[in-house]
Amino acid sequence: MKVKFYLICKFLCVSFLIKAQQNINLVLAMQKETMGNYIEANVLYERVLFDDNNEENLMQGIKGKARCLKKINAFAKASDFLKQNINLISTDSNKCKIFEDLIVCAYLSNNLNEAISLINQITISYPRYINKNKLTLLHILSLNEEMKWQEAIAIYKQWLLTEKKDMTTAINTYSNIPKLKSKNKASWLSTFIPGGGAFYAKKPMEAIASIILQSAGVAYGFFCFNTGYYISTFLVGGGMAGSFHNGGVRRSEELINEYNKKVAVVFNENLKKEILLIFQ
Repeated sequence: MKVKFYLICKFLCVSFLIKAQQNINLVLAMQKETMGNYIEANVLYERVLFDDNNEENLMQGIKGKARCLKKINAFAKASDFLKQNINLISTDSNKCKIFEDLIVCAYLSNNLNEAISLINQITISYPRYINKNKLTLLHILSLNEEMKWQEAIAIYKQWLLTEKKDMTTAINTYSNIPKLKSKNKASWLSTFIPGGGAFYAKKPMEAIASIILQSAGVAYGFFCFNTGYYISTFLVGGGMAGSFHNGGVRRSEELINEYNKKVAVVFNENLKKEILLIFQ
């Protein structure tokens, strides 16, 4: 009887000590995080995940480590970490919170398509627990940065309608959507007009350089032909002109991407300021 009582007491004491150690790891992790020792805090949060089965402790461990990774701008790592550990959580309300953190990390790591996809997924899977304003804001910002302004304004108008805000706000905010240039048009211009695609992308110096280089190849080809070097005419002159021509076509597409991105960034920064003010 005494032996049985001793074993029961020992089991309870060991359980208590293990639980206490786990709580100590969590407390220490939070202290390290507060002090800015994010690497040490990460290790301690990992220990909580490894040792603990309590969902609330697991939640604090997962959110704590993700928070530390975000504070050192390791958003992609935070996103991967959340994906790997989300299945440790079974409660819908808690899982929804992890998904929201995952969406934020996807947005901050510029993985915009994933952010949009996750927003659609969480809205369907956990409609009771979502922070609708937060997700709507992230959805609009993600669509803006993907240059999907028509989709963004539709969601924005719906939110304004739900919140009973002035609809003219959305119209005014999106009144100057930039007209982006076409890569196909730039490619077509470069194909038939040397430097045409670069001029279209508003890069006149690159256009002039393209014209000079292609003209030099053609001129060298004529020179070789007139002097009887027929093989050099095709191999050197034609090859040089063809290479610069094909390079000009590819370069014009890159220039259009750069132009569109630059225009979109300026527009989106102004949009973001206005939209954040409305959501606040």
